[in-house]
Amino acid sequence: MRYALWLGLRRIRVEPYAYSDFRVKEIPMVRLERDGNHAIFLLEKANRSTLSLLREISRKCGVALEEIGFAGMKDKRAISLQYISLPRSLEATVREIELRNAKLTFVGYGRKIKLGKLMGNEFQIRLRLREGKERAKETLRRFEKRIGIKLLPNYFGLQRFGRNLDNHLRGYELVRGTKVFKGDKRVLKLYLHALQAYLFNEALTCYISEFKTPYRREVRLVGYDTKLGRGVFDLYYRSLFKELGLSPRDFHVPWLKLTAEEKRRRAFVLPRNFAWRMRGDLLELSFRLPPGSYATILLNELTIGFDPRYESLTT
Repeated sequence: MRYALWLGLRRIRVEPYAYSDFRVKEIPMVRLERDGNHAIFLLEKANRSTLSLLREISRKCGVALEEIGFAGMKDKRAISLQYISLPRSLEATVREIELRNAKLTFVGYGRKIKLGKLMGNEFQIRLRLREGKERAKETLRRFEKRIGIKLLPNYFGLQRFGRNLDNHLRGYELVRGTKVFKGDKRVLKLYLHALQAYLFNEALTCYISEFKTPYRREVRLVGYDTKLGRGVFDLYYRSLFKELGLSPRDFHVPWLKLTAEEKRRRAFVLPRNFAWRMRGDLLELSFRLPPGSYATILLNELTIGFDPRYESLTT
């Protein structure tokens, strides 16, 4: 797994960030309706994954995990705000539960929130400088100019690949049938999605090594129903599949009744409302990204040291 730098900037040296320095707020598509059959809650969590919290809510409310609606996963190492929905009949129960490092605030009623149905995410991030402010300011000014022209590679961040950065490897073992997997099928499907993300990232790295202008169209996330053509990303995918001994049809795992279908994803995105300011040795960033884009990818283009794991994986 590797990330290629795209903007060609000297990166700002910073300290690793604490979860309290990273805030993300979901920009929802929720529409409140007085007679809606689901109760809508604002979920604020600190240093916890979305999935672990949904499981805790499921357990404490006695409701199946599938009954809880949410638009997307949020960063674990962060303070995050997002909306979730539960059947209206559970409103009183949900109001009473206590959660570890999280709280729920009732908002109103509406329809069940579906995965992917959000407008984007807003980020506010604080980083501590390990270099002079004037030098950092020069990089920030160049970043602002280049990002508007070259855009940002829409890599999947490391969060996609699990705590040990091996979910894509588990996905590979799953489709090859080289290891027996048991347990929650939703978790097993995450492994398939991680393998899709790995292939996308590798194809994007190939593109960056060959081209200097952004690819302004959507790209496949290869699934079992993909029929590869002769486009530039499809050619990268063909090479990757050959190297791994796979084909798109392998994303259907019949003995587990698991399937990952083809999706679409932008190869490059434009961060909106990018702003920064200095306060002593603190650099404060704010920006907005489309659904499914990772703030850590922007940080990796702009800074070095915020997360040591990225350093060894970035070229």
